[in-house]
Amino acid sequence: MQVTGVILAGGKSRRMGRDKAFLPFGTGLLIERVIEVVQQVTADVILITNTPERYQRFGLPMFSDVIAEAGSLGGIYTGLVSAKTPYSLCLACDMPFVKPTFLRFLCGTAAEADVVIPRNAEDFQPLCAVYSQVCRDPIRHKIEVGQLKITGFFDQVRVRVIDGDLLARDDPHNIMFFNANTPEEYTKAQHMFEEQH
Repeated sequence: MQVTGVILAGGKSRRMGRDKAFLPFGTGLLIERVIEVVQQVTADVILITNTPERYQRFGLPMFSDVIAEAGSLGGIYTGLVSAKTPYSLCLACDMPFVKPTFLRFLCGTAAEADVVIPRNAEDFQPLCAVYSQVCRDPIRHKIEVGQLKITGFFDQVRVRVIDGDLLARDDPHNIMFFNANTPEEYTKAQHMFEEQH
């Protein structure tokens, strides 16, 4: 597998009021759930965090932002710079419903484009997507000019969109990209998880 799993744990968690990565979820923590899923897809997993001391317990290689204050786009850039593989599967640390089968499908499609990204009814899901090393320079340029919207560089690279039936196959109930940004969403996510298990 020529893909590094890049887990983005650098968010400020402002709306949650505490670090959402460490919220209890299932039998462990929210981030542990995501790590477990990504490790079912690739053995090469790294964490992007600016507080590595908090994440040491997971025993994963950790990297801090190469460019400060560049948001999620900066996290993806750091992942690409830090990865030693042609492709990086970038995933937010608060997406507990992403399925290994879907992530394997994304990774299996990686060579077809520079970005392989799901799009559901809401929008693109750039924090559950595969990026190739080709994306590094276009992303860096966007960061340097202060344009931090993740999809902002897509017009400069080859993008493969996964939607419709290809997405519904693994996500029939449209919950795979549900993330817990607020206490209310976290409670909802816990209920959804309990219903599934």
